[in-house]
Amino acid sequence: MSEAKNKQTPGSARKKSDASEFFAVGTPLLPLRASYIRRPADELLFEAMLGGRFAHVIAPDQSGKTSLISSTAARLENNGVAVAILDLEQLGLRDGGSDAGRFYYSVAYRILRQLRIRFELQTWWQDKSLFSNRQRLHEFYSEVVLGQTKQPVVILVDEIQCVEHLPFTDQLLTSIRSAHDARTTDPEFTRLTFALCGECDPATLVKVPEHSPFQVTQSI
Repeated sequence: MSEAKNKQTPGSARKKSDASEFFAVGTPLLPLRASYIRRPADELLFEAMLGGRFAHVIAPDQSGKTSLISSTAARLENNGVAVAILDLEQLGLRDGGSDAGRFYYSVAYRILRQLRIRFELQTWWQDKSLFSNRQRLHEFYSEVVLGQTKQPVVILVDEIQCVEHLPFTDQLLTSIRSAHDARTTDPEFTRLTFALCGECDPATLVKVPEHSPFQVTQSI
């Protein structure tokens, strides 16, 4: 009797397999799962990135921002765009926010790794040691990211609230603003687009409002 109860038919096993592929427990929800449903925000962010417009997504925790980023990244890559996802929560946990130089080097390193660019970053980074962190990142975008690619590049920055309490991280956001402003004098920068995602008040992240990227980003 017990053997009969435990025995599964091929049909029941297939149904369980289908269910495990459809449903997901926890977050984020992978964009390739059949259960992923595109929302209006998916279309807005995808169209903004594909059109070269800077954007930001500010929403509460557990509202699907990371799934949105993953879905958008997959769609952009399918359209020939080089994509990097920069998770600031992972970056902050690793470096502890105690060393500005290490933090910004890690930003550049992770972007290179995500874009699959092979480049001697450590030597280049040391050669720019006289620059401020903002200037060094700006040169990194220009000489390395754009210099080593030909296609459009999108950098999706997730968990931006993680930099709110670190004293030196506003230069990351001001470097993003400088990348936008550089488009007026350097056409190559039109290939580089950023999206900022998080759950905070953008006004608290940059000390000088005129240097904030949120003044030039499309709200999603």
